Amino acid sequence: MNELNIGRKIRSRRKQLNLTQEELAERSNLSITFISQIETEQRENITIQRLNSIAAALDLSLSELIDLQLDDITQIKHEISTYKSNYLPQTVQLVNKLLQMDGKRAEEISAAILKLIR
Repeated sequence: MNELNIGRKIRSRRKQLNLTQEELAERSNLSITFISQIETEQRENITIQRLNSIAAALDLSLSELIDLQLDDITQIKHEISTYKSNYLPQTVQLVNKLLQMDGKRAEEISAAILKLIR
């Protein structure tokens, strides 16, 4: 789920509803620690049941929560097509590879590349 930034979307919707993490945890019958881990993307495996509980607590259906993620994918695809027209093929290939990785691994590789070019 990390590659879709589910934690960021949950946090954004929670703040939109003016809920604290504690209130979201209560509404979803999950722990505050669990909610915090999801929002900060420290938790990688989230069951459908837990996502459904969170979605309901955020006044969304599970499909609405997932559709929010599909918006991210659409935006990324648009950005890639923009990159393809503005950047060299190897740069585009690198960006594509990073987007296919899980978030933590992509961050590690990005950090290493940035360290090399500084």
